Amino acid sequence: MNEDELINNFKEDPASTVLKFTQSVLEEIRENVRFNQSGLTVINDINKDKFYDKIIDYYSALYSMFTHSDLFTEIHFKEPEGNIEQDIDSIFDVFYAISEEYRALCARRKFKSVSDKYTGLFNNEFMYHFSDKEVDKIQELINLLREEISKSTLFEEEHQQRLLKRLEKLQAEIHKKMSDLDRFWGLVGDAGVAIGKFGKDAKPIVDRIRELTDVVWGAQRRAEKLPDNSSNPLIDNES
Repeated sequence: MNEDELINNFKEDPASTVLKFTQSVLEEIRENVRFNQSGLTVINDINKDKFYDKIIDYYSALYSMFTHSDLFTEIHFKEPEGNIEQDIDSIFDVFYAISEEYRALCARRKFKSVSDKYTGLFNNEFMYHFSDKEVDKIQELINLLREEISKSTLFEEEHQQRLLKRLEKLQAEIHKKMSDLDRFWGLVGDAGVAIGKFGKDAKPIVDRIRELTDVVWGAQRRAEKLPDNSSNPLIDNES
């Protein structure tokens, strides 16, 4: 995974990208070094200093994923000390621990998403249906919202993190069939708060929320067999 792919994938799905990245780096370390009681030995025909620089680069990228996003880990990032064997050994431990942590997180997220889908199917619940194009559009708008909120200076840090967590949960749970749209409509309340507190300064964020809820309203309108020209009653198009 090159740098551009890593950044783009991270914007699309941070948790899954962390898992894939840590697994990839662990595999590369295992392929090129051997750990033993006397330290670490590079077993392939590569320059040890260059390999060390590459691992430090990977480590820095992983550290940045957590310091410049709303992701969380319980693992402590220890600064490298310049000792190649000790540093690679400790970096390996960090990558392994985070890989296991995010393997469990992604498994729980997958379980929740799939179980929600099948609960609706088996219980014959009323379901809202999104097309592939609508799901892609929703994911795109959530990513744009995350970027707008992350760089915004309007919100206090606690409020900003709460909004980002709301988006992360929403993005994790979006699929083509959903039994309710409550998480989406919760964003409308956030838009109202933003307008009330910040007025026109919040317009970029409010505009993205409006676009997102317009897509959702289309699915709700179809499911409830409303006329095609029915307007969304929860969004004031003139605001």
